[in-house]
Amino acid sequence: MPNEGEVYFGLFGDDFDPESLSIGIAPTRTRRKAHPTPKRSSWVYSTGKMRSDLIDVYEMASSLVATLEPHVDRILEAKRAYGLEAILEVVITITGSS
Repeated sequence: MPNEGEVYFGLFGDDFDPESLSIGIAPTRTRRKAHPTPKRSSWVYSTGKMRSDLIDVYEMASSLVATLEPHVDRILEAKRAYGLEAILEVVITITGSS
């Protein structure tokens, strides 16, 4: 079974509608705050999950940042307007050999 990796950028907050957030790029997934979960709304743009024996997270992160870079002003504006937290996260699952 190959290893798995994903790099994503997310905007998280309590009082915003992630489906109507317009920063110039479409999200790969959104979730609305609900009771009991999720506890916050989220707008996420992801590289998608890559499966391979070798995961190059540097290349994945660089590609994601290059895609988001032209939209920095709108991202910052959304952060200020809605009090959002921005996260860039690398998720790696390493499978062991049997």
